[in-house]
Amino acid sequence: MGRNKKTGLDYFPFDTDTFQDIKIRKLIKRQGGKAVTVYALLLCIIYKDGYYTRWDEELPFIISEQTGFEEAYISQVITVCLSLGLFSKELFDTEGILTSRGIQERYRDICRQIKRKCAFDHYSLISSGETGISSEEIGISSEEKPINSVEIPQNKIKGNKREEKEKKISSPQSPPGGGGGGQDFLSSSLSQRDGMPRNLEGLCQAMQRLGIPQSQQDEIMRLSNYGQIGHPVWQHLARCRDSQGARLEKDRIRLPGSYILKQLRQAPAMPPAGKEAPDD
Repeated sequence: MGRNKKTGLDYFPFDTDTFQDIKIRKLIKRQGGKAVTVYALLLCIIYKDGYYTRWDEELPFIISEQTGFEEAYISQVITVCLSLGLFSKELFDTEGILTSRGIQERYRDICRQIKRKCAFDHYSLISSGETGISSEEIGISSEEKPINSVEIPQNKIKGNKREEKEKKISSPQSPPGGGGGGQDFLSSSLSQRDGMPRNLEGLCQAMQRLGIPQSQQDEIMRLSNYGQIGHPVWQHLARCRDSQGARLEKDRIRLPGSYILKQLRQAPAMPPAGKEAPDD
């Protein structure tokens, strides 16, 4: 007896530049950092099934149970994701389906890597002859690029498959770099369960205006608790900005990234949330 054809994935890549993607930044701006947790969990559910999942009344409850967020908030996040193009609004409105062109292209490329035949029998947004990655409806930055890394070991995963998949859905991981802050980034740092207000987008913009290299931006984001309001990083940024107009060369901070990192590494850790330090 032949085995049932497998359509879902055990793993999908999460790009290190995800939090620089303009759509992700807008999602965080509108719904807060914990919205990324909802979006990442939806991706896990979609790729576990294949390349799409159907929206129903139970899905907000399932996500709420996994994240601890209110069902009403989860529905709001999905609405914003649709408006930003992270999911196809047309397919959602007509069929109640959550997917996107980028998700389907990523699924297709992963299947090619693991030498699995895949057919888009339903709700396809790409044609069978298409190659390459389109920028339309991408959502997560990793969906923009073809996979150049080592082959994904889909057939090497051992143990209880059900437990492994549930674990992946419960704790989606993000590799460090490009705004990521380590494996617990999605579930703790940007989820805002700690109640600490953040302005990650403002932090990124300020560092870019100062010409700080990406590698230093990553560490500054981590040391500043991802743009925590009231963190000393804002004072250091202001000093670097003001020094650019200094008359004397010696008063100018030539390497703002190195200067800020030196100050943050020497500074004591921020106290727990509760009292917000004055911002610059």
